[in-house]
Amino acid sequence: SGTGYDFGFSAIINDKHTAAFAITDIGQITWTENLLQANDTLMPSLDSTNTGFESWDMNSQASFFMGDFFSYDPGQSYVINLPGKMRMGYSLKVNDKIKVGVDVVVPLNKTLYNIQSPYIAMGGEVKLGSLIRVHAGFAGNKQIGWNVPVGLTLGPLGFFELGLATGDVLTYFAKTDNPNISFAMGVVRFNFGELDTAK
Repeated sequence: SGTGYDFGFSAIINDKHTAAFAITDIGQITWTENLLQANDTLMPSLDSTNTGFESWDMNSQASFFMGDFFSYDPGQSYVINLPGKMRMGYSLKVNDKIKVGVDVVVPLNKTLYNIQSPYIAMGGEVKLGSLIRVHAGFAGNKQIGWNVPVGLTLGPLGFFELGLATGDVLTYFAKTDNPNISFAMGVVRFNFGELDTAK
């Protein structure tokens, strides 16, 4: 059981500047059931007749691994903090064809599941004609490396829209220390109300 809190706000100024700030995952979870506490143990003497697992049925073989090599006692409770983060973002609508933005995510604690250093993402969108939009950016941190996401959107064509994107285009063209094979595609968009084709 536990509780987590998020709060934030955003503001749009002159339909050109957008700024946002948020604090997320503030809280903790307490585990009180199904807990095991591992104890330090000495390496048992190996039996020359014991050659290891003898079946693909892991239930029948669990005692060999769990009983001989590890020692557990029932645990009372375990508390873990949620991976709290502070998020800040800003975007600028340069004109009807160009938009740019930047996001920064900063860890607020050192939990196991949190990022270890600030994450920065910068990107932009350029509209070519009335149907084509090209997206590109730069994102990452020193912990997980850096990526260059790229996307292309065609549409809207009525209620259809085709979008293609990858989380890191460098992975497909050059050897990197942080390969990130990803591909996303969207083919349908539902528009409600009148479509402003002037933009």
